[in-house]
Amino acid sequence: MKSIKAVIADDVQSSLTLIAKTLQDARIQCVPVNSPNDAIAVVQSDESVRIVVVRFQAASPDACLLASELRKFRTADELQILVVVPEGQQAQANLAVRSGADGILFEPFEARELRMLVGISIDSRSRRVDLSHRGTDSESEPDSKGHTMEVPAEGSVLVKPRFDSATLRFSYDEDSEVVQEWYRDDRVTRVPLDQVMVCPECSSLPTFRHGCPHCGSAAVSREALIHHFACAHVGPVSDFRKAGDLVCPKCQLHGLVAGSDFEVVSGNYRCDDCGHLSHETELIGHCLACEHRFSAKDAVLLPLIGFHVPGSRLESSGPRLSGTQVNAGQKSKRVRTRTASPLTESSSPLAR
Repeated sequence: MKSIKAVIADDVQSSLTLIAKTLQDARIQCVPVNSPNDAIAVVQSDESVRIVVVRFQAASPDACLLASELRKFRTADELQILVVVPEGQQAQANLAVRSGADGILFEPFEARELRMLVGISIDSRSRRVDLSHRGTDSESEPDSKGHTMEVPAEGSVLVKPRFDSATLRFSYDEDSEVVQEWYRDDRVTRVPLDQVMVCPECSSLPTFRHGCPHCGSAAVSREALIHHFACAHVGPVSDFRKAGDLVCPKCQLHGLVAGSDFEVVSGNYRCDDCGHLSHETELIGHCLACEHRFSAKDAVLLPLIGFHVPGSRLESSGPRLSGTQVNAGQKSKRVRTRTASPLTESSSPLAR
């Protein structure tokens, strides 16, 4: 496949750098030039040039002359012309378009604007993705010893924790002594990948739902209340219903009409299990392994750490043993700002 080239005529270093980097990230070769005449010469001599980006100079119509000159031998289907215009200079932008430009970049502009004009879609391999959440299209693969790895640099691999569906925990494929040695080795670089909330009792992965702050039940519903304008009484809708009519339990006025006599407002949350009333629900965690029920405020925040390991260090680590689980007790902190307590402590009122 023939490579695509772009000619850039811009004497402002900041925008020249931004344009060149954005295009190069899309595998488009950039050819900087010093003048419109140079740009014309390059386009005429190289059919692989498909994009021209030129700066509009207020004191000179060079960008417009360049656009009109290029259109004499290259159509819009064959060559895309973009003009960089200072902010607020709409008249110059209109002039550039009439001269043959396909698009305008108003300063200050961002890389995404250039990508949109050129029609660049970010390849999934180049998109910034959290390393611990890569999908099946990731370039990482296990090596002959079972390491989950990517090749971040020459001669080294990135070893990451993996999720064990049997234990519902994150673990490394290496023995604990090997992992601890990586922590101490200056040649091994630690890479923060992600942070997950895990069970404070067993460090397994929980699920979360909004529920009752008293018992942790998810069976909560919000009561509908009636506010009677005449006497200012507020109560549950059930208290107003009487023999097919709406009657105020305070002033006994009957035949109430919505909008003119009363309004319906939201009340407290009521737990269908324990009957507790609360203004707000709470995020409740339920461990999929030990079934411990707890407030999300008492979850343990577990950092997932990867290791850039030199190839020689990886080979010398020896065969895999039983593996090492990511220990929430040693390398984590509680979501609360208070000092983390041992994982055996049932600090949540839901666990009592």
